[in-house]
Amino acid sequence: MNRLAPLMILALLLCACGGGLPPEAQSTAASAASALVSHDKAAIAKLVVAGQREGALGLDASYPIETEMKKNELTLSDVLDLQFFTDITAAKVAEDGAALEDESNAKVMLTLDYGESTFVVKSFLLKKEGDAWLIDMKATLELWHRLDGADALSVLKMQK
Repeated sequence: MNRLAPLMILALLLCACGGGLPPEAQSTAASAASALVSHDKAAIAKLVVAGQREGALGLDASYPIETEMKKNELTLSDVLDLQFFTDITAAKVAEDGAALEDESNAKVMLTLDYGESTFVVKSFLLKKEGDAWLIDMKATLELWHRLDGADALSVLKMQK
């Protein structure tokens, strides 16, 4: 038993430091990839935290979104109508980049394909609500803006 104690502690540390996502979070990421490809707004909305499904997301005015509406009035449906989302032709969960940040927050990476060797890999932030892992779309967009600024909703051209 004395020999097992250090191994058990190491295993607990690995799990606590993002050693892998729970199956429910993996399932949410896979479902999101599928819903984004099919452009099924209702399916995507079911995967987003409840408080962001209806009403304004409250986005910052500095976000690089070309719209006639005030950015703080954009809803989830409005955001999903942006060319960034509507032009997706394929999507999959990226093997790397998934991290369990704590017991109720995680990050997954999705590769979003736009055809003609054009794709982008983006982080999506997940939040646990009850037993379900859901996309925190507002926090995800905030992360993109923080990391990519004016390029947050652009598609990077890269050769596969």
